[in-house]
Amino acid sequence: MSGFTHPEYLVETDWLSLNLNNPDVLVLDCTTHLIPDPQITYQVKPGREDFETGHIPGAQFVDMLRDVSDTSQTLRFMRQTPDDFAAAMRREQHHARGDLQ
Repeated sequence: MSGFTHPEYLVETDWLSLNLNNPDVLVLDCTTHLIPDPQITYQVKPGREDFETGHIPGAQFVDMLRDVSDTSQTLRFMRQTPDDFAAAMRREQHHARGDLQ
């Protein structure tokens, strides 16, 4: 996986296949479609429909704009504070375990 800034955060598909049942592994699907729109540059469409059609077993869907972006900013997809991001990841972890409905 050379060429990536932080290859230590990436895994090969074989590793993922062997670790899907590991309770310490959480797979997040962050598919987001950016649809050209000349009036506003692009529209953001979360890829939940794609996720519902098929995804890695046990994966959870994360809406990049709503769930893990700082929505108080004017620009889209701005990074959350570390505390807000950690809270979002805790929510996803609880959701994955079935703690939240």
